[in-house]
Amino acid sequence: MMTKIKLFCELLREDVNQMPYLLMCIKESLRSHPPVPFIVRELETPLKVNDVTLLPGTIIDINIYGVHHNELVWGEDHMVLPSQKLPLVTQLSHST
Repeated sequence: MMTKIKLFCELLREDVNQMPYLLMCIKESLRSHPPVPFIVRELETPLKVNDVTLLPGTIIDINIYGVHHNELVWGEDHMVLPSQKLPLVTQLSHST
């Protein structure tokens, strides 16, 4: 039992990068269930959204959960198993 605990404690970020399926599971879990579902920010500069200009000092909410579940960004089948994204995620992780 002590060996398993020691091995777990020695797992480094570099080790996880060599495990693409585990990395995909972690990323997909964080995307589908973000630990921070929304954030609040105060604008420091004007921001134009469509035909409306928001002024500095305006408080805005950014719905991270909504962005992560937006079908326009992720497609209709945005809730899929990480193994279905393996080629894409592997390609993206090696390009950065």
